[in-house]
Amino acid sequence: MLLMENSITYHVSNLVNNIFYELTNLETNTSSIIKINCEKLSRNGELSFLINRQVWKDYVPNGSDNNLTSNNILDYYVKNKNAIENCSTFDEIVQKAFNLIELKSHEWSLQINSFSLQKERLCLFLNRPQALSLAIKNALNNGLSYGQKALVDESFTFKIQIDNEAELSNQRLNFLKDFFQRILQLQGYKIITEKNHNNYILTTKSEGIVEENYKKIVCGVVKNSENNSKEKSITWNSYLSSKKEQLKKLNAHKYQNKDNGEDDDENIKQIATTAVKFEFLSVKPSRSVVLKKFDTSDDTLKEAAFILYNTARIKAILNKYEEKVLAGKYPKLLNVDNIDFLCLSQEEEWELVFNYILQYPEMIQGCVKHKPTLEACPQYICSFLSKLCQHFSIYYRRSRVLVDGYSHLMPTVMARIYLLQSILIVLENSLSIFGITPMSKM
Repeated sequence: MLLMENSITYHVSNLVNNIFYELTNLETNTSSIIKINCEKLSRNGELSFLINRQVWKDYVPNGSDNNLTSNNILDYYVKNKNAIENCSTFDEIVQKAFNLIELKSHEWSLQINSFSLQKERLCLFLNRPQALSLAIKNALNNGLSYGQKALVDESFTFKIQIDNEAELSNQRLNFLKDFFQRILQLQGYKIITEKNHNNYILTTKSEGIVEENYKKIVCGVVKNSENNSKEKSITWNSYLSSKKEQLKKLNAHKYQNKDNGEDDDENIKQIATTAVKFEFLSVKPSRSVVLKKFDTSDDTLKEAAFILYNTARIKAILNKYEEKVLAGKYPKLLNVDNIDFLCLSQEEEWELVFNYILQYPEMIQGCVKHKPTLEACPQYICSFLSKLCQHFSIYYRRSRVLVDGYSHLMPTVMARIYLLQSILIVLENSLSIFGITPMSKM
């Protein structure tokens, strides 16, 4: 029984379903005909689909009895809407179809603004100012709960079957157990310790009997790269220590001839721990993790540091803005309802909003399913964080967020401050699923 209504709206997937229904009159979109684009959005549009009738043949009637015989889905759609009058050419049919979709989109949470036809693919472009405002306000209004669904009356219980042979494999089981629990809590499920209808035990053993009424989730072990067998000799503390030493070598210029304080030591430990979590969780749970040789480049260490650094950098920018407000150099930040999001006109800004802020709840939704079997995909979050920070880093190098002495630029500065606040919410919420607390400075 549903305890309260789900407050999360998956805007992009809903838009896809709305367009599919508008074209076909079918409620459920189980196809992948309508594509959600993630790059070159100014050219390809945010959504696109092939109009060829053959692509849509399973979703529309052949028209033999109702005079709807058509060469493409747009022709079919316009005829089905009884809007074919004054459409004597292909271009006129395409324009009429778009006009109908664009008008209908005013009833949806995301609105269509324009289109282009590239060969046989119709590319649809969103109303960016409306989508920017929607995405940023959603993130800001929900804050730490952004991406979290309302509670449902269903519970899960998790245990691990300890791997006494291998400490690192056992540590991975603990990481995965924590992930399963957090991601299901985000989906509105309760995590309890008593047995119920959904009892799972995480184990590295595919054979053997587990506790009664528990279902087994077999997870891959941590393997040694030399012989591709389960690593049994390296302990958790020694592995973490090796990561910390590698980090110091990577940052030799920072730590050379310097008496590190407690803050530096704690930062090193946190980056190293984050790196191992990424290493163990960036691989599908059912697959094994193969440790890299210590003398090779450690990409996960660099990736973890990069993600934590960008999170700290955004915090620093936001803090600097507040300092300038207190010093009287900047005006106080306007209420978000008074922000002109047309100022976020750069393509990198739109890609950050569309790909990461707007679709963050949908990414979280895709990280777990429990019917017919329970599956979780922590690797999706690893990839999401990595791509988000890469895109943000490119944007930050090209665009100054804080500028002095130009009052006419303040609307842009404020819009970018809200953009950064939204990105920070997504970053911190994503990291919290792995049990990672971002650092305030690095």
